[in-house]
Amino acid sequence: MKRILLLIILLGTISAGYAEETKFYISFRTIPEKGGDEDRLSLFAIHLGGEINIKIDEFLPCATHMDQNDLAAVLDNERQKQLLGVGDDEALKSIAGSVGAQYLISITLIGMGSQVSINAKCIDMKKAQPIVNIADQAPDDEGAFDVINGMADKFIDELCRYEICPYIGTLKVEVSEDLDVDRKSEYPVFCNGRDGLYKMSYKESKHTDNFWTFEKVTRVRADAFIDFDISEETDKVIDDDCHTCPQGKTRRYFHETVTKKGKITEVSEESEVYGQRINDARVEITFSDDGTYTIKIEATSAETEITETRYTNAESWCDTNGGPPKTITNKVDVPLTYIFGPYKGTAKDEFLTAHPDPVEETNPITGLKTTYTISFDLQKE
Repeated sequence: MKRILLLIILLGTISAGYAEETKFYISFRTIPEKGGDEDRLSLFAIHLGGEINIKIDEFLPCATHMDQNDLAAVLDNERQKQLLGVGDDEALKSIAGSVGAQYLISITLIGMGSQVSINAKCIDMKKAQPIVNIADQAPDDEGAFDVINGMADKFIDELCRYEICPYIGTLKVEVSEDLDVDRKSEYPVFCNGRDGLYKMSYKESKHTDNFWTFEKVTRVRADAFIDFDISEETDKVIDDDCHTCPQGKTRRYFHETVTKKGKITEVSEESEVYGQRINDARVEITFSDDGTYTIKIEATSAETEITETRYTNAESWCDTNGGPPKTITNKVDVPLTYIFGPYKGTAKDEFLTAHPDPVEETNPITGLKTTYTISFDLQKE
C-alpha cells in the first residue's frame, strides 16, 4: 500500500509540471503467438510509435509526448509493472491522466503466425472516447515496416482532423440586417345599409449593423468585442368603414408608428474560468476529410436598454386614442450563432487565413435579408 501511495504522489508531481501542456502518452502492448518472437513485435511497435512521434513533432508543435520508456526513466521498474500489469484501456487511461496527458495513444500488436495484427488508436481523455482508431495487418518480417510507415501517415491524417494545437488570432465578423416592407390592401365591406371600404397600409423599415471582433485564445474560448446599432421603424394605417363596436358597426381610423433605436457595446460575461468572468464567446474549428474546415461562432451580447417610441391615434365611436408619443425602454441581447465555411485547409497548416465574399440569406417568410461577412488570420500555437 505504501509503495502504491508513493507512486500516486510521484505521478501527481509529474502531472503538475505538465498541467498546461498539450501532451500525448504512448503505450505499447505486444501479444506474441505461442512460441513467437516477442522481441520482433516490440521492434515493430517501437518503430510505429517513433514514426507517430516524428509526425507529432512536425505537425503539432504545441504538443509533447511521453511513452513507457520515458516514464520508466522516472519510475523504477517495479512501480512501472504495478501500473502496466493490467494492460487494458482503463489502466492506460489512469496512467495517461496521472502524467497530465490529454491524449492516450495505444499501440497493440498481436502475432498471428506469418502475419501481425496492428492497431493504433488515440483516446481523447476529456471525452473518454477514441478520436483515431486504425488497424491493419503486416507480414511478420521486414515487410512490416512499409505497412507501419503507411499506418503512421494515416494516423496523423486522422489526428489532424481535430484542432489539437489551438489556432489563435483575430476574427472579424459583420452581420447586417435589412428589411423594407410596403404593403397595401383594400377590399369592400357592407354595414348599416351601405357599402364601404377597408383600407390598410403597412410600412416597416429595419436596419442593423452588428460588428464583432474575436481574439481566439484557446481551442474554443475567445475574447469578444461588439459594436451593434439598431434602427427600426414601422408605420401602420387602417381605415375601416365597418369597424365593430359595442354600439354596432362604425367607421374607425387608426394610425400607429413605432421607432426603435439603440446601441450595444458590451459582451455577456456569464461564463467563468478559474474564478474569473469571461466573455460568452466560442470559436470552434472543425476539419473535414475533404481537406476543408468550418468555423462555428457562438456569442451573445450583454443585456442593454433599447429605446422604443410609440405614437398611436385612433378615432371611432368606441375607440378614441391620441396624445403625445410614449417612450419606453426594453432590455435586449443580441445572439450570434453561425457556421462559416467551408474553407480549404487542414490542421497540418501553420496558418488559417480567409477573407471570403459576404454571404446573403433571405428569410422566405419575413423577407428579412441578413448579410454575413467574416475575415480571419489565425496561426497555430
